[in-house]
Amino acid sequence: MNILITGANGFIGKNLRVSLERIPDCALLPFDVTDPPELLREYLSQADVIFHLAGVNRPRRVEEFEEVNTGLTEQICHYLETIGRKPLIVLASSTQADLDNPYGRSKKLAEEALADFAAKTGAPVRIFRLPGVFGKWSKPNYNTVVATFCHNIARDLPIAISDPANEVALVYVDDVIEAFLKEVTSDERQVTRGEEEPKGQPLNSDIQPATFCFRNVDDRGSFTEFLKTTDRGQVSVNISKPGITKGNHWHQTKNEKFLVVNGKGEIKFRKIDTEEIVEYDVSGDMLEVVDIPPGYTHNITNTGQTDMVTVMWVNEPFDPEKPDTFFELV
Repeated sequence: MNILITGANGFIGKNLRVSLERIPDCALLPFDVTDPPELLREYLSQADVIFHLAGVNRPRRVEEFEEVNTGLTEQICHYLETIGRKPLIVLASSTQADLDNPYGRSKKLAEEALADFAAKTGAPVRIFRLPGVFGKWSKPNYNTVVATFCHNIARDLPIAISDPANEVALVYVDDVIEAFLKEVTSDERQVTRGEEEPKGQPLNSDIQPATFCFRNVDDRGSFTEFLKTTDRGQVSVNISKPGITKGNHWHQTKNEKFLVVNGKGEIKFRKIDTEEIVEYDVSGDMLEVVDIPPGYTHNITNTGQTDMVTVMWVNEPFDPEKPDTFFELV
């Protein structure tokens, strides 16, 4: 299945791209604003599915709203009609399409262009009117107020709230991606290669005394789930032998905190699709908490001569049905 993504390097596009890459038999055709128009026409002639995510929300000229949000959609529909192709088209529209402002009007016109194309050709079209989308890899002062507030608060920069009574509707980017993926597959497949998948089980009154103690041990050390809750995350204790590296994976929704309480180590992490590696030396002699955000592949190496003990917290408990753990070397 050939899948074209317009706006492939954008906030939603990047999140969609890494998810589609894990689905077998999907060939991605990524198109972004810096690519030549000829490439878009080539991809349109091959695509079985089009995720039309490209658009502008902070243009230099107000006319760009209609030129890009509406114009590009009309161009796509016209070319597909010309060559006689009817792929599934999924449009990322906005709840502002109901509002009388330049951005909202441009999105509404894009919806109408797709609706006309579907009526003429019988092509399947799905339109998602999205509220404010937030999550990993979003940019402050561009994609979402959530990223802007987090960026400013973390740096002691001022924030401005124009109307405290105004409620902002939000949706997490992974929930958007999950809805998108359902349009191309009915299988909830998630290919993972996590190095550490906890095997502990919660205690209950039916478990026999022989199973009251459980742990996950191998040649590298051990990993023990200590506390699991549905709403306050999970605490685990990880022991690594000297020279051992664990991790080399990333999560879409999990936010982790590492605290080395004994021994010495080095924590590395890298934002997906970037080359910059962030490194932290950690030690039980100076307790420091290191945050691992979603969307960053990470590992931890024991650089000392004794066992390294790390207390780990994650914001959501491990779910073997949806492990949210994807292998990638830092």
